[in-house]
Amino acid sequence: QRSTILTPKFPLHPDEGWDQYFTGKNIERMKDQNGTFRYTQLFMEFDPQLTPDQMSKLDRLTKEEGEVVLGVISDHALAIANRIIDCYRFITKQEYVERLGMLSINTVYFKKENHGFHIMGLVPGIESAVMNRSKKEIDEIEHVLTEGTNIPLYDLLTLDSRSALQRRALILAVVTSFQALEIMLENYLIAAYQAKGVSEHDYNQKLDQFWKTKERLNILLKEVKGIALNQNNQLWQPWHTKYDKIRNEVIHQGKQITFKEAEDTLNVNEAVISWLQNLT
Repeated sequence: QRSTILTPKFPLHPDEGWDQYFTGKNIERMKDQNGTFRYTQLFMEFDPQLTPDQMSKLDRLTKEEGEVVLGVISDHALAIANRIIDCYRFITKQEYVERLGMLSINTVYFKKENHGFHIMGLVPGIESAVMNRSKKEIDEIEHVLTEGTNIPLYDLLTLDSRSALQRRALILAVVTSFQALEIMLENYLIAAYQAKGVSEHDYNQKLDQFWKTKERLNILLKEVKGIALNQNNQLWQPWHTKYDKIRNEVIHQGKQITFKEAEDTLNVNEAVISWLQNLT
């Protein structure tokens, strides 16, 4: 029951990493998302929902067939782990715990068939490190810092939506993505009205009257730029389908969606933002 914390030795050595190295007994870092002092080993038993043909030839799968089978297993395992995390967060109210974007799976065993695999290879998500950013990127970072440039909120929200998607927080990803588009569009319309000499009172009235994103992308955009999104059928059709179906079901009904539905929604929202930015 007792905790013991052994503090780091000083001076610190750079080759030991950026963080101060603690050890101890029965301790944890507050709001720790990375398992600094511990890790969770999870065993799952579930129906993999593989076809009879796949199950009958587990011991003679080709490399490609094996990857398909392990992909099915990984998807199920990740869904189970995230369901457990959702329940844990709901009951404990530990807000810092986040859903997982990937799992490290090292053993798969088919109980009925008495056949299994030890999965060898790199941990998922490992790649060659980027030693440094490009000179152009570093110069731009320096410029933003020294000039005190305001970073567009919609750009940061777009990055947030991508981050949420990767950790399988799908509803958050979709909501944040639509928020990014709506903020970008309103600022875009205000700037366009100001460029035309429209008073703040008048353009605020228009924004209040046409408050739906679809109306703004068609009616108000047509007024200030002479073009509406629904004139671009290649972009309009997938976007308004996502707006009518995915957005309304997620925001108003709390419907659970698939990773692909969320990813497609982010893609089409970002495509609309790009289209707006490229209008003359």
